[in-house]
Amino acid sequence: MSNKHLLEGSVTKSLLKIALPVIIANILQSVYQLIDTFWVGRLGAKAVASVSLSFPIMFFLTSFAMGITMAGSILIAQYNGKGNKEKVSLATGQTSSIAFNSSSTTVLKALNLSSTVTIKKPIIIA
Repeated sequence: MSNKHLLEGSVTKSLLKIALPVIIANILQSVYQLIDTFWVGRLGAKAVASVSLSFPIMFFLTSFAMGITMAGSILIAQYNGKGNKEKVSLATGQTSSIAFNSSSTTVLKALNLSSTVTIKKPIIIA
């Protein structure tokens, strides 16, 4: 493995090194949906319609989750590099809170239970 830093050399190569895992994950997600649609197609038109309807929603939710976790890990790495343990703790807590609240809200909305949950106090403080 090369010891070459990402900030040295060609910008295009550095961007590709960073973006390649995300591109591969998105391609795999799309292939998964296509295979799913193929197999569900044997069940009928309504089944295909439901899978086709769910694809953009699942793609958005997956992209949102990836964005939140990537942003959080970047902040945590930067604060850790500076040696600021207080900010590391804060960024970790906020990222975890956003991830937990987003996922639990999505699940509750999907189960139609969201009207029973009320947050009286904000969890994340800027």
